[in-house]
Amino acid sequence: TLRRTGQQLAQEWDQLGAEVQVVAEPDFFGFLLSAMSRNADQALRLLRECVEEPALREEDLQRARIQQIGTIRVARDSILARAQELLDRALYPGTSYALPPHGREQVVAKLTSEQLREWHSRVVKRQLPLAIIVGDTAGSALVSSQLAEAFRRRELDTAISVRVPGVPRPSEQIETRRSEQTAVAIGLAGPKASERAGRDALKVIEAAMNGVGGRFDRAIVQKKLAVMVNLGSDAAFAVGNIHAQILTAPGNEQGARSAFLGEIEGLTRNGLGSDEMSAGRALAAATRLVSLQSQHTRAMEYARAVFAQQQASDVDVAAERLLKVTEDDIKRVG
Repeated sequence: TLRRTGQQLAQEWDQLGAEVQVVAEPDFFGFLLSAMSRNADQALRLLRECVEEPALREEDLQRARIQQIGTIRVARDSILARAQELLDRALYPGTSYALPPHGREQVVAKLTSEQLREWHSRVVKRQLPLAIIVGDTAGSALVSSQLAEAFRRRELDTAISVRVPGVPRPSEQIETRRSEQTAVAIGLAGPKASERAGRDALKVIEAAMNGVGGRFDRAIVQKKLAVMVNLGSDAAFAVGNIHAQILTAPGNEQGARSAFLGEIEGLTRNGLGSDEMSAGRALAAATRLVSLQSQHTRAMEYARAVFAQQQASDVDVAAERLLKVTEDDIKRVG
């Protein structure tokens, strides 16, 4: 910041028992701060200084640029992460949702401190931040001391322009590299963040189909057609997708893909069996409850709900909803 170096900030947070992480989601960005409750006021004051008064010095930018390019290259080296990146590019061409999660190397390499300052004044300084607090806040003292009057703006943007992708067209992207395994990512449009019923049904399907003993394991992995098959889903404000990641041996890609699509076709026609349905609901609900024990996860889930224009309280009853998913819900999503 203008008053503290990065090393000084790190030392002060460390003394407070605090940790700060950068958040870069498809629909929002910011920071995730974790601190001892008794030190939350001081830790949040330092974070506010970072948001409002970043120095963006050239020497700091050089170090950050090297770190970020390293992160981009590590992600590119993972064949699973790279396949997912290519899938997003195919699903959302020409939109921000197609961008890789850590940015584009050619853009990061050319960023200047002047460009960052201009971006900060154009984006950060024209919005009021959303603050999500999970934990012991001593009533509203933390809000009144560090949030209520801490962020002042002369002008505020009242809307943000988002380019919404159309329905994905059939597309295939292949990147060839020397590897003992091949990663295949298959995807299609799915429920958006606001489409709660469809997202709940998908979580039950994923719980029933994935993992040891799941349908993919029995029908594909145990038959040596693939090393791994995992069904997943992503949901953002303007888009959603259903995707699968398949890890298989070179030359076996078509067989693994056909077997996977056959299982999905069976799900569409017949839904889940009664045992699969019960196990899927129970596992999905239990997984949700366990994940929300983390204050980090709960805070992020509240933020995703608010940015998707949902009630934050929906997060607290998600496990109950998963236990009520019906066979008709499963077939509808299929």
